[in-house]
Amino acid sequence: YLSFQFNDELMVRAGRLRPPFFMVSEYLDVGYAYPWIRPPTEVYSNVPFTKFDGVDVVYNTGMGDWYTTIQLYAGGEDGDQVYKGSELKREVNDLAGLAVNAQSDPWTLRASYHQGVAVFDIIELRPLFDTLRALGFADVASDVDFQDKKAWFVQAAATYDRDSWFVRAEAIHTN
Repeated sequence: YLSFQFNDELMVRAGRLRPPFFMVSEYLDVGYAYPWIRPPTEVYSNVPFTKFDGVDVVYNTGMGDWYTTIQLYAGGEDGDQVYKGSELKREVNDLAGLAVNAQSDPWTLRASYHQGVAVFDIIELRPLFDTLRALGFADVASDVDFQDKKAWFVQAAATYDRDSWFVRAEAIHTN
């Protein structure tokens, strides 16, 4: 990607970026940078991709005792993967989101919202969906066939880090 730093507060990046879904998204693949042996799969495995092509704007500012980072982004993502033995074509269009981090010793708070229009095409299931439609069950086929579905994702996290105490909690909800 390319980035341009306008001043100490504002940066714009364009190209292949990492979406800011989680507290440690920026360095998720750098194992020694986070406090676990591995990131909790209950949270960090809910999104099947770790990159997107697009643009983001990162604004850093101080608000009283709080150092705050606001990140807006937009773009899209596509790729192929194997999921439970099935070939899957994945595409997320109109991907956009907002992430806000606020830090004031010893606290770091974070909240984010992300949305997009998703297509998950499982090639082996196409005949099933075609059969359901041919038998008059088009609504059922549309409900289970993940084509052009609006998806959204929200996340909230808090970290307390003072002296020998370190506590982190992170929650997500995906639709």
